[in-house]
Amino acid sequence: MRSILCPDATPPHGHYAHAVVHGGVVYLSGILGNGAGVEGAPPPPVDAQAAYCLDQIAHILAASGSALDHVLKLSVHVADLADWPRIDALCRDRFGAHRPARIVVPCGGGLRLGSRIEMDAIAACIAPPMLLEK
Repeated sequence: MRSILCPDATPPHGHYAHAVVHGGVVYLSGILGNGAGVEGAPPPPVDAQAAYCLDQIAHILAASGSALDHVLKLSVHVADLADWPRIDALCRDRFGAHRPARIVVPCGGGLRLGSRIEMDAIAACIAPPMLLEK
């Protein structure tokens, strides 16, 4: 089992790794859409937050020996289901023909740091992880 801390991703907000690789599978921690946000600051629009999540996931997957086209399952938590069509369109653009399994969980009341979205993923490894926690 290998813990991954990716220098290209926003540092974790607690005692956890960006991802754990085990048995050829990468398990990513949740990525908040407003991950670099400041408590009390106005959050970016949900489109920007979703793009941020997917960018962070791509960085962490690369460090873990994987990529977006090897995502097996994407979990998406949203503060407002009315935002879903825009988030789904962005996922379609980013994943292209690849269609991972997915779950969408409404979280009325919002998420930490004013985030309107949080994503995590499970992916297959395609190469050895490059960045390991010491």
